[in-house]
Amino acid sequence: MHGTVNDDTLNNFPPKKLPDGQWLMTRRDHRQQVSVIIGGVKSFDDWHDRPLAKYGKEQKPEEPYWYTLPDGDNLVGLIRDNGGSKRLLRCFSTDQGKTWSEIQTTNFPDATSKFFVLRTSRDFYVLVSNSNPKRRDPLTIAISRDGLVFTSLLYLIGERHIDYPHIIEKDNHILIAFSGAKQTMEVAKVKLDDLEDALDAE
Repeated sequence: MHGTVNDDTLNNFPPKKLPDGQWLMTRRDHRQQVSVIIGGVKSFDDWHDRPLAKYGKEQKPEEPYWYTLPDGDNLVGLIRDNGGSKRLLRCFSTDQGKTWSEIQTTNFPDATSKFFVLRTSRDFYVLVSNSNPKRRDPLTIAISRDGLVFTSLLYLIGERHIDYPHIIEKDNHILIAFSGAKQTMEVAKVKLDDLEDALDAE
């Protein structure tokens, strides 16, 4: 083992490479404040902490996630809200994650659960989450062309407690791993053709 990458850090997602070649990872500390750390190029422990969103009275951001918009430069931060809004929070960065806009509550429903976003090789985005604000059932997949407005919402699996999704793309499909009430690990396979057809049908 090399040692500690960054003190007082809980990361819900692994680091990803920024367009400028550095790495960015979201984190939260023991005070529940969420931020990002940028670096990881010069050495495994060379990271710089940048604020992302403040944990406050109304908005309580947890499990922050980020991805790059189609322009290949600007970033979106998408965040679970433990403040009771039952909606996802969102912010933006135009300088490779160094600074972020004030978080805003979106109109995208959420069961206060973990989610995952993937930009596919066909340049549309998929968001897998529990979009029923009342419970972690069902698991759904939303589709967006621009990474900002999700215009299609499709049912994946439900009628039971389902959460903690993760997505990878392989052989013209996306593979969605998820937990069944923290008792099982399961995988769903979805054709990219079917998702693209849903977008074209709008």
